[in-house]
Amino acid sequence: MNKRLAVVEFRPGHQRLRWLVVGAVALAAALAGFLVAHQDLVQEIQRSETDLAEVLKLRDAAQETLAVERRRRAELERMAAVDRLAAERVQEANLQLRERVVALEKQVALYKQVMAPTSGDEGLNIRTWSIAPAGAPGQYRYSLVIQQLSYQHAWLQGWAEVNLIGTQDGEPAVLPLVDLSPEVEAQRIRLRFRYFQKIDGALSLPAGFRPERVQVVAERTGKVQERREKLFQWGGKAA
Repeated sequence: MNKRLAVVEFRPGHQRLRWLVVGAVALAAALAGFLVAHQDLVQEIQRSETDLAEVLKLRDAAQETLAVERRRRAELERMAAVDRLAAERVQEANLQLRERVVALEKQVALYKQVMAPTSGDEGLNIRTWSIAPAGAPGQYRYSLVIQQLSYQHAWLQGWAEVNLIGTQDGEPAVLPLVDLSPEVEAQRIRLRFRYFQKIDGALSLPAGFRPERVQVVAERTGKVQERREKLFQWGGKAA
């Protein structure tokens, strides 16, 4: 078998040109792909920035809403505090008013009895003893009312003594009011009145003394003489 041989002319310049063309095409394709990817990346960044701006707006709106709600809550709490304070003041005022009404009713009853005593209730009368804490331990405010029951109220003169009966460190003891109250200058308190006389002031109990009862002795001097004695419980009720 005879084989035919072909002779090809070798041209180095053509070979290099072909490779340059291939490289240029590949570079162009790569550049085109980069540009497309870069464009997609730019668009993605723009979308992300838009989304971030929306999120920031929502955050700002939420923060503003939260601030408004906090201010509203603070205002409601302040109003509630004002309402509570007002209610407490009204309650305190009502309590003071009731106490004032009770005091006035007692005063009116006293005036009625003084001006129009019942039959057989004429003369010197030890009416009331009252005691109330003054704040500090052992400190009290007291009030004693002595009256004249009569249809013709001449001036009454005399004296009164007040003694506190109780125990001192467990032992029976009697303490005169003059030793406990700075308003009382003598053991016999001077009486001079037509209708009634109110004796009041402050007293301090010594440590270890436990009061139980109060003894009041009153005596009228002059042409008409009479003597009265009455025991009260420490709280004020007649013993």
